Amino acid sequence: MLVRYDSEHRRLWMDRITRVKKERPFLLRHVEACSLISALAATATIRGDLAEVGVAFGASAKIISTFAPDRTLHLFDTLEGLPEPTRGIAKNTRRANTHVVWSPFSNTLSA
Repeated sequence: MLVRYDSEHRRLWMDRITRVKKERPFLLRHVEACSLISALAATATIRGDLAEVGVAFGASAKIISTFAPDRTLHLFDTLEGLPEPTRGIAKNTRRANTHVVWSPFSNTLSA
């Protein structure tokens, strides 16, 4: 658990996580979201796109696209078993560097 917020980057991280949590359902704990942001920072110099499989409400996608704005983020979700509002909420996640794929995985993987 993060217990110290005295460094500027940690305060920034926690503020952003809290803001996203207020906007939409957030399935990650703060410490897990901070781990995600830390992984993005650690791999910032590695070229290539990013992908998230299982978008749910789009909260972690918003975190990723915010902290890796120069990398393209591909989002994959079947939308099966998720409540209908997910489509509307995820639409708000779209940014210039984000591509959303709404498709059953049977359409994207060979059987």
